[in-house]
Amino acid sequence: MFLCVVECCAQEHQRNIAIVTTSPENLPSANIDQYDIRMKALEQKLEEIEREKVKKCSPTSCVKLCDMTSLVMEKSGETVTKAANDSQCQTTCRPGKKGPEGAKGDIGPPGQIGATGRQGAKGERGTPGQSGAPGRQGAKGESGTPCDCSRYDELARKVQILEQTDKLVADGWYRVPSYPYWYKLVKVSSYYQTAKKNCERMGGRLAANGIRSRTIRSDLLGKFIRSSGNSIWIGLDDLEKQYNWKWSDGVLSTSYNTPWGRGEPNDRNERCACMYQPLQYQIADLRCNYKLYYLCEKYLKNSLLALN
Repeated sequence: MFLCVVECCAQEHQRNIAIVTTSPENLPSANIDQYDIRMKALEQKLEEIEREKVKKCSPTSCVKLCDMTSLVMEKSGETVTKAANDSQCQTTCRPGKKGPEGAKGDIGPPGQIGATGRQGAKGERGTPGQSGAPGRQGAKGESGTPCDCSRYDELARKVQILEQTDKLVADGWYRVPSYPYWYKLVKVSSYYQTAKKNCERMGGRLAANGIRSRTIRSDLLGKFIRSSGNSIWIGLDDLEKQYNWKWSDGVLSTSYNTPWGRGEPNDRNERCACMYQPLQYQIADLRCNYKLYYLCEKYLKNSLLALN
């Protein structure tokens, strides 16, 4: 215990001595000799204390040893400014029991938000790429020679007519050479009014213009009328006004344009005309309710131009 106390108190007094002795240059020059003497005496006393470290110490000797240390300091003529008290010595020699842990302190206020970092420098804008050079304009072509399309238009019309001609031929129509009229002998025995309507349905009429023409009438007789062996209805009647004979194309009948047979017309009840077979196909009046073959006529504009 003695060693423990000596260490405790000696350490404290060494600090006090250091306070006194660290600055001898600050003392007045007249006191330097006395300072040296006191220092030597103190050092001797400290050596004596060191020799006593080997001795046992007891709990009750702590205060006495501290008092002895203070006495050494007094004998050396030094003023101890920070001598250790009894409680400090006792605490140093025998630490007390650890007290209970204190209550947890309150959470401190949150720290201030740090300053916003400086924005990075904006990069430099790149230079735009160069635009491509415009393509070179092609050379202007030479002007073409004007086209005379009249020949082609005429040819197109002829082709159209020929197409119509082929269809007419296929349907049994016949064209007298050098004339733009087409004829079809329908070998179906029919009343006059029925024959008239059927020709109109086919885009024509009962034959009129060609019968007034000696040339056409002669061609038709030789082509297919005589060979039929039957009387043929044609487009001539006085149904609109009795004794006022009119052709189907609206032309009035006269002795010059109508090849009547001898003594014809001869019966007021016979109001429709035909190419009468007993009279060698001269024209005669006949009752309209007789059933005969009939001859249709169709005018095709420009057909002569296309076929001659």
